Order: sequence, then structure tokens, then C-alpha cells
Amino acid sequence: MAIPTHSERLDLAIQFSDSVERMRRCLSTAGIQVDDDEIVLAWAHYSDTWCAQWLALPDADHELLAILRKHLPEPRKVWQVVIEDAGDGTGDAIIVFPIDLLARIGWNVDDDLEIITASAGTMILRRKE
Repeated sequence: MAIPTHSERLDLAIQFSDSVERMRRCLSTAGIQVDDDEIVLAWAHYSDTWCAQWLALPDADHELLAILRKHLPEPRKVWQVVIEDAGDGTGDAIIVFPIDLLARIGWNVDDDLEIITASAGTMILRRKE
């Protein structure tokens, strides 16, 4: 089975609503908040690894949680940065990036960056090679 479409995931969520509810409770108890679509996608992926459309849930919550953690998509991390005036009268700006963001994208503190205007209202910030 390929990755189910959004429409197919909605159908699965309805068809297996009791299972989805149990998975949501299990994840919530572990402090993991995800929506039903992510739960259905994770369980569909797990089921697909066993060449099945939708497997029955294990009886033990700890087993269910381990399976879900393995098959849930990685949490999306959002960083917010502030653009500050350089304060030297040039109109230049300073952007302070969190260190974990720099590590994730492979940039270093002393890298030179360039701004490219891609289209109206869209700019790309990239490291100069």
C-alpha cells in the first residue's frame, strides 16, 4: 500500500475511530500531541511494513506507544528570528540565528550569507559558496 491520500486517511480515521482515539490517548499520556491525520498516517505506515492495510492495535499501551513513536513523522520545529538594524547608519541588518538552527542547516557563525529575491514577496537567504 502506498502512502494513503488525505481522503483515504479521513476514511481510515472514521472507519477505525476507536483505534485512533486509543492511540491519541496513549500519545497524550506520554506528552505527545499530534492530530488524527498524523496518527492515521503513522499507523498506516506501520501496517504497511507488515504488508497490511490496517493492523489491530497491540493490547499493551507501552507496545502501542513504542510503535507510534517509531512511525510518527518527526516533529516540525519552527524557529523565529528577529531582524535588527545594525545601528551604524548603513541600513544593514543583523539576524541572530539560534545555534541549533545553524547546526541543522549546516551553517557556521562566521558564514557569509546572501539574499536573493526569488519572486514578489519571496526572498531566499543562503550561504555564499
